[in-house]
Amino acid sequence: MYALSKRGFVASPELTFVQCAASESLFDLMRIGAEFTGSYGIVVDRSQYEDASCGFVKRERLSSVAKMQAFLARVPGDRGLRKARRALRYIPENCASPMEAALALLLHLPRSLGGYGLPKPHMNYRIDMRRGDWRASGKPYYVCDLYWPDAGLCVEYDSTMFHTQRERIASDSKRRNALAFRGVSVVSVTAKQMFDRGELDKVAFLLAKMLGVRLSLSAPEFRSRQQALRTALLFEGDAGVRNRR
Repeated sequence: MYALSKRGFVASPELTFVQCAASESLFDLMRIGAEFTGSYGIVVDRSQYEDASCGFVKRERLSSVAKMQAFLARVPGDRGLRKARRALRYIPENCASPMEAALALLLHLPRSLGGYGLPKPHMNYRIDMRRGDWRASGKPYYVCDLYWPDAGLCVEYDSTMFHTQRERIASDSKRRNALAFRGVSVVSVTAKQMFDRGELDKVAFLLAKMLGVRLSLSAPEFRSRQQALRTALLFEGDAGVRNRR
């Protein structure tokens, strides 16, 4: 549960998650869980990092959903445990950024929590290219931000952090063509679409059609629940999310 460091004892990610469950909201707990099981870390003081202009840094995963579930099974008492178990059902494991995590939660969470209720995607899923397809890609594999294997559907969060407009267009075109050889359809989602509820509704309906599921947003109180979720994930969340990158 605790590890000894130069500054004293440090709680494990699994124990920290349980401790957070006692005081944090369900949505905040999901964000924390996505960070612990993802390959990024939120930066509080950006002056300490050279590559933290976007509000987060890349790092190794601290834990996994399976490790957290195993830890919860051994923890005595019930303070926060029910909330922790509930959060673990929805945490998008293996995210590479706060915005990827927010997008996955917005799409996957049930409509009773304000999400679109789509099937849970795999995060940063590796698709290996067949040797004969390398001419179209020049790469042995691609990694999809969000991926539904049964539907061969890839959703890419289109960040502008690392590339110019021209570079991004060329890269996206090459990527789409290469994945098409593997029967994979690619849908891009931008920060602008995520922050515009109407635009994200359109994306969700498109994805639902491609996934072969029915999507209805007419349930009573859905919009108020959706707004609460969007506020928690996009406007009250981590620095990287608030920066819309």
